Amino acid sequence: MKGCGKRCLGILWLLGYVVIAAPLRAQGAAPDFLVVPDRVEIGAFYRGSQVLVSGTIPAGAEAVVEVIGRETAEEVLRKGRRGGLWMNVGELEVRGVPSLYLVMSTSPGLLSGATRDAAWGYPALTRKMEFAGPVTEQEQAEFRDQFIKLKESQDLFGVFPGALTVSLGPGDRRTVKGSFTLPTMIKPDTYRVCLSVIEQGRVVAVDPGELTVVMAGFPAMLMELARTHALLYGVLAVAIAIVTGFSMGYLFKKGGGAH
Repeated sequence: MKGCGKRCLGILWLLGYVVIAAPLRAQGAAPDFLVVPDRVEIGAFYRGSQVLVSGTIPAGAEAVVEVIGRETAEEVLRKGRRGGLWMNVGELEVRGVPSLYLVMSTSPGLLSGATRDAAWGYPALTRKMEFAGPVTEQEQAEFRDQFIKLKESQDLFGVFPGALTVSLGPGDRRTVKGSFTLPTMIKPDTYRVCLSVIEQGRVVAVDPGELTVVMAGFPAMLMELARTHALLYGVLAVAIAIVTGFSMGYLFKKGGGAH
């Protein structure tokens, strides 16, 4: 037994690796997932940015790719009728929702026909969504729909059934590719980008990635100034507002006099 030593340990380790890793490979538990670029800079003239994703999945499997922001709490105005007119009647706090949520799939039915207990899409979001305020159980479903529509109008939420393409890949695997556009209203942060491998309607593997969004140029300088020299930043902001106001007034006055 002493002569066996390291050789026996090596054989045992190899057998353990095969026993554990083989089922994971068979399930496609380690797809090769790429996010390009994985870092986006927001400058003064930022108007959105396109990001490409690609990965591999087993033959016969489906895939869903999600871009998920950090969970936040947001305050929204509640509309209601008063005296026959629609007006703001209070505020609601919405909790447990991501700052950004974009999702695409290989098969359109994975998203357009997603069930209430699906691990992806709007059903997964609404299960976590909570309201703080005077909201009845009957009103919550309506407010969830209205909140999602608001985020869609800001391009911060989006569902894209069938937006992932599938082609032949290495060996018995398939290559999945897609792209999404980051909105102009995106905030600097680190966002999760996840590729979920789906077989027979359930997730058998998830390969996570990251996308970092940072300020650059003049906006970054202003952010740093606000953080380190708040008083100077306040004076500068007031000065910029005054100069902008005078400039707009002059332009409108000049334009009006020309007619």
